[in-house]
Amino acid sequence: AQVATLVAEDEARKNGVGNYVGLGVLLNKQGVDGNGYEADRTIAGGTLQGRYALLDNKFGGDISLRPYLNAAAGPNGNIGTAGGALVSYDYSIAQKGGVSSANIYGGVGYQIPFVNNSEANYQSAIGEKGQVVFAVGLEGRLTDSLTGFADVKFPTTNAGNAYGGSGAPYSPVFTTGVGFRF
Repeated sequence: AQVATLVAEDEARKNGVGNYVGLGVLLNKQGVDGNGYEADRTIAGGTLQGRYALLDNKFGGDISLRPYLNAAAGPNGNIGTAGGALVSYDYSIAQKGGVSSANIYGGVGYQIPFVNNSEANYQSAIGEKGQVVFAVGLEGRLTDSLTGFADVKFPTTNAGNAYGGSGAPYSPVFTTGVGFRF
């Protein structure tokens, strides 16, 4: 009976979103004028993020921890980076074999800048201080070993104004990518 239970759990894990660590891209607004660009310029960069399910519940979802690291380089070679973690509620929107194969999620967390350099375009968008971040997203099982993800993180401050600017555009961060399941 115990072997059958382990086999069933393994099959369920293969059908689900699972825990993952993934790579992807990010897009957001620069936040301040600089480096020969205007504040509303869109910045592209990279993200490393993951998901670890902490607690299953009986309401069709679970609670997860989502660490992330975002980075983008400015045209002058300066790199802006930030990292953080979210606690999210993941709600199943599709099931396969009784396990969620696609989730929508919402969460709250904290983000910390690692580079305090307004010359780095991404840094100018995230500011020079830590801040609370809200997020909404979507994730889904692609294969037995891959999960796709996309989310938007909403900072609670207009970070572009943290460098003494005014009228900087609000800069939510869109990320999308593919995670390797474990």
